[in-house]
Amino acid sequence: MKKQRKKSVWIVVWISILILLSGCGAKSSAPEYVGTPTQEQAKQDSAVEYGYEDNASLQKAEQTGETKNQITLMIIKNASFSLQVKDLSKVSTVITDEVLSIGGFIEHAELNDDGQDASAMIVCRIPSIHFESFIQEMGTLGRIRNKTVTAQNVTEEYYDNESHIKTMEKEEEILRGFLEKTGTIDEMLKVERELGRVRGEMEVLKGRNQYLSALVSLSKVEIYLRQVRETNIYVDPQEEMGTMEKAWEGILYSMRSILRMVKGFIIVMGYLFPYLLIAGVVLGISYKILKRKSKKPPHEGE
Repeated sequence: MKKQRKKSVWIVVWISILILLSGCGAKSSAPEYVGTPTQEQAKQDSAVEYGYEDNASLQKAEQTGETKNQITLMIIKNASFSLQVKDLSKVSTVITDEVLSIGGFIEHAELNDDGQDASAMIVCRIPSIHFESFIQEMGTLGRIRNKTVTAQNVTEEYYDNESHIKTMEKEEEILRGFLEKTGTIDEMLKVERELGRVRGEMEVLKGRNQYLSALVSLSKVEIYLRQVRETNIYVDPQEEMGTMEKAWEGILYSMRSILRMVKGFIIVMGYLFPYLLIAGVVLGISYKILKRKSKKPPHEGE
């Protein structure tokens, strides 16, 4: 009888623990989202993402081939900076070789050397696709000073001109048709004058767009070189950093890692504390019941 009671008590304890664990597992495995978007909602979200009001507008644009993704941004990138170097002649040669190697050219170059302070100016044009990498490469040749980078967006002007050009091409075609049908010299001269005006305006817009395309494809970089003494020459900050600075950085990194671990442990314990508390109460009650039952004398006849 005593063994059966102990067995029943332990069964109750284990059932309580299993209920707690299953509740915790159910909470952690709960789905993050309540609902799943339908296929139509996904299409609508995709259309909005690409800048259209609805999915029908996106499909129409794709059928006509006039999607917004075909518009290429027209950005004119320019830069100007001063560069302190140790060997002016050597750095000038390196810059010239780098410009030529990426498909650019030297637009203007000057050298001033009065025997004490030597300086130079190099104005170059480089392909815009190499703009950022070229500026970074120049930073390895010396110390960059007074750096200025500009980016002018001419996309709207370029595509407005393209639209006007298409309109004028249609107008030119209509005027040509009128010219073939005119019967008098006076009418012919009027159409010729109008046709000349349209062609002139169209050529101006085409020339403007060609000029913008050239500025976009080739970035202008102005480099002012100044030769400095050995004591003033630029040194890479990584080389200036001593052992103590590196050691201090290592200590700070280790401390941050330890703090992250402690923070994670506290968060986990905060989640588990209610379940551990309930389990402890159940085990404590079960232990007292078993202890009390073990102290009672056995019944007569057992």
